[in-house]
Amino acid sequence: MRKSRLFALLCAFVPGAGEMYLGLMKKGLSVMTIFWGAIFVILFLNLPPLLVVLPVIWFYSFFDVLNLRNMTEQERMMQEDKFLFDLDNILQKDWRRILGSRYRLVGGGCIFLGFYLLYNNFLFPYLHRLADLFPFLYPILRNLPSLVVAALIILLGVYLLRGGYGAKRNLLEDDYTEYRGEKHD
Repeated sequence: MRKSRLFALLCAFVPGAGEMYLGLMKKGLSVMTIFWGAIFVILFLNLPPLLVVLPVIWFYSFFDVLNLRNMTEQERMMQEDKFLFDLDNILQKDWRRILGSRYRLVGGGCIFLGFYLLYNNFLFPYLHRLADLFPFLYPILRNLPSLVVAALIILLGVYLLRGGYGAKRNLLEDDYTEYRGEKHD
């Protein structure tokens, strides 16, 4: 079926939508997920400097759709529809086992998300009223989720620098061998 060049151009303005319209569903889903996921992370963690990645993603998608639109129907059908990040190749087709053994990471993510939802939906409205009485509290309350994420990242960095779980605490004692003098034959 022939695709409308005008509608493809209009879809190109939404990252991922143009690729989907032209039949590359996996590629379009990847671009759309990366774009909107980046917006979510930037807003959630309050990291405005990361906004520089959004135009890059948008322009990549826009010009990719323009290139696909200028191909013939046969050329477009020959394009391989694949996700932008292939987990099977990145993790040598063992990604399910790797993610399955990371139950602590998944559990920690669930706990963090649960605490965030409790804070945002139940605790924050009551603390907001308190901030009306004490205006200096409002910036602290507004940035509390970012503060928690920053503290967790710092703790993870300290944990990794110390060698992670099961690391030897005193490497100097473990490497020490007593000098027993020279052996003469």
